[in-house]
Amino acid sequence: SAASRLGARPATPAPLARALRGSTRARGAIVAASASEGDGDWNDEPTVNVPISFFSILNLSPARASPASIEAAYTSVIQRELVEGFSNSCLAARADLVDAAAQVISDPELRAEHESDLKNGRLTPVPASQLGGALALMQEAGEHEAVIEYAPECLAAAKSRVARRDITLSAALAHCELSHNALVATPPRVGEGCELLDIASQILVAEAGRGFSTELQETIDLTLREMAPAYVIELIAMPLEARRERKAGVRALRHILWADPENALNDRDAYVVEVNRHLTASEVVDLFLEAPDSVPADAEEVYQSAMAHIVTGYRERRPMLIVDADEMLAQLEHNAYSTAQEARAQAERLTRAAADAGQPPPQGAWATPPTPEPVNVERAVCQLLLGRHRLGRV
Repeated sequence: SAASRLGARPATPAPLARALRGSTRARGAIVAASASEGDGDWNDEPTVNVPISFFSILNLSPARASPASIEAAYTSVIQRELVEGFSNSCLAARADLVDAAAQVISDPELRAEHESDLKNGRLTPVPASQLGGALALMQEAGEHEAVIEYAPECLAAAKSRVARRDITLSAALAHCELSHNALVATPPRVGEGCELLDIASQILVAEAGRGFSTELQETIDLTLREMAPAYVIELIAMPLEARRERKAGVRALRHILWADPENALNDRDAYVVEVNRHLTASEVVDLFLEAPDSVPADAEEVYQSAMAHIVTGYRERRPMLIVDADEMLAQLEHNAYSTAQEARAQAERLTRAAADAGQPPPQGAWATPPTPEPVNVERAVCQLLLGRHRLGRV
């Protein structure tokens, strides 16, 4: 369930002060709002103690909370465009709480009590029918850690499936905001950001399914796909002792390198170079051997894999890997020779055509003579390691 997934993650204590626990007069607006919804006596309705700051709700500091600024802040919050998915009852509760915030801060006596409660770290007992609106406003105010921390208890007190969805949506948005903070940090904490997005996706699907708040879910999926290459680099760059993380990174790397053309990397060659800086020789060998035939490797990938075969074969006493490396190098040698021959033949055709037309040969038409053995040193090492030193030529 969403509650169990949320509860499984240790929450960072909210940085905001606890609000309004013992202030009966200051919370009167919340009581009235709940009763106006037709939910009966507020005292008979289950409540959850949550940290609400009316100043934070209106994005005001006590020093800036003048009558004019309160009115402007109230209008701004009421008219704010929200993420698709909140129910009408949640939006109504949210509006009631914004009214309550403006009422409390506008009344000198209630405001003084509220500021005292904030200073002394008191919590507000919020009726179950108002929890969706309360968490939505807390999330909008940037109290993301507090939303995540109190969401499980709010879910347990929710009266209906609709109310649970509202609470889950606020929790998911809080995870998304924390993910954004991690991804834009210097340096970016890519792993943390992706994990937070994954939690947001999981709790949304677990509580409401794929059809709920589809725009948010699509945004999460797109971001995860875009960040996956960087996340993989972060995982495989971890120390060798972090075996679980590195294994997960290599597993994800397979999907990135062998993705279908629609999801292929923009600069695959540069990404492979960066990946090879962090992979062990054994990991490079495993990746090369498991690669599907539909994803051809370029010459540089084959060369790097051949080097990894040599190192792994020597360290793990697996001579067949060295044999395979020699065959790979021989194929590279043949391809290099064939490519150079084709380039030279093309240059000769262009030169003859220019001469027949009475023109000078095109610039750059002359090909460099092909190198007979561009990897002769590497192949000689293979021969020596295999005990074929007489055949090895340097």
